[in-house]
Amino acid sequence: MRKRVWVSLPALLREGNIEREIERISSIGFEELLLLISDGNITLFNSNIRPSKPDYKVNSILEKVIEAAHKMGLKAHAWIVTLKIDNKKFVKEHADWYTVNKMGESSAEKPPYVENYKWLCPRKPQVIGFVKDFFVEVASRFDFDGLHFDYIRLPDIILPKGLRARYTGVPLEEIYVPRFDFCYCDDCRRLFISEVGVDPMMMEYDDPLYQRFFRWRADGVTQLVKEVYNAVKNVYSDIEVSAAVFPTPTIAYKYVFQRWHEWPLDLYDPMIYHKYYEEDVEWIGEAVREATSMRLPISAGILLDFMDKPEEVYRAFQLAVNNGAKGITLFVYPPKNLKALEWVKTSLNMLKH
Repeated sequence: MRKRVWVSLPALLREGNIEREIERISSIGFEELLLLISDGNITLFNSNIRPSKPDYKVNSILEKVIEAAHKMGLKAHAWIVTLKIDNKKFVKEHADWYTVNKMGESSAEKPPYVENYKWLCPRKPQVIGFVKDFFVEVASRFDFDGLHFDYIRLPDIILPKGLRARYTGVPLEEIYVPRFDFCYCDDCRRLFISEVGVDPMMMEYDDPLYQRFFRWRADGVTQLVKEVYNAVKNVYSDIEVSAAVFPTPTIAYKYVFQRWHEWPLDLYDPMIYHKYYEEDVEWIGEAVREATSMRLPISAGILLDFMDKPEEVYRAFQLAVNNGAKGITLFVYPPKNLKALEWVKTSLNMLKH
C-alpha cells in the first residue's frame, strides 16, 4: 500500500531542522511526500516561469529537502497549484489569461467565493504553454520522483453541500448561477462558435446545447492535462504524474468540470473530504469504489482534521483499502491536531496485520 502525505513545504521549512522533520514523517509510516512548491501566489524556488520573490533564494533548501527525503528512503513529489494563480504582479501582467464568467466578469478582477479565486483559462494557448513549461522546468531542475497537479480544473460551478451556506449569493441547491459559471472568455466563445455555431454567452441553462458547452469546457481541462503529461513524459519518462482531484468522477464533472477518469495519469488522489459533502466516514469507501470500478489507480485523499477520534482514522484507511485503493494520501502535514499523527501511525501499523 502506498502511504503518501501532502506536506506544507513552508511550514516544514519554518520548523528549522529539515532532517528531523522528515525523520518524524517517516516514523509515522509515510513513504511519499507531496511537497507544496508553488501555491498559486509564490513559487518556492527561483523559477524562470512562475513568480517568486526576488530575494527568496531557496533552490538549495528545496534540493536539501529532496535529498533528505531520499536518504530516509522516501519519495518526493512536487505539489503544484496549477490554474489558480493570484500573485498580484502576475495577474496584472497576464490579465487576459484569466477565466470570465457568464456575466462577463473576469476572475482576475471579480473572483468568485474568495479573493484569491483567480483562475487561468485552460483553453488559451498561452496558458497551456505556461503550464507545460513550468512542469518541465521543475522536472529538469530537481530530483523529484513525481509531479502532482492541484487545482487543475475550472472554478466550482457548484460547491459541496457543506460549504454553500458560507458564501453570499451561493444557492443551497444544485443550480447554475451566472456569477459562478466559467469560462466565457473571448477565446472560449470564439472557439465554441467555430465548432458549434452558437455563442455560449447567449445560451439559457435549459438549452440542450448548454450541456454540450459544459462538456466542451471539461474537455479543455482534459486536453491540458494530456498535453502537460506528454510534455513531461517525452523528456522524463520515469517521473510519475499524479493529481489531486474531486472525490468521485461524478462529483468532479458536475461541480468543477473534471473528467479525471479520462486523464492519462499514473495515479489519482481524489480528495474524499467527507464532511464537505455532509457525509460520514463510511462514504469514503463508496467514493473509492466508484473510481476503482473504472479500474483507475487510486490513492484515497483523507482530511485528517475531519477525524474526531482514532477509530475514525483507522476506519477511513480500512474502507479505502478494502474498496480497492492502492494507497492513502493524507491532508496535511503538519495537521492542526498534532496528536492525530499518533492515530495515523497506529492505523497504518494496524493495516499491516
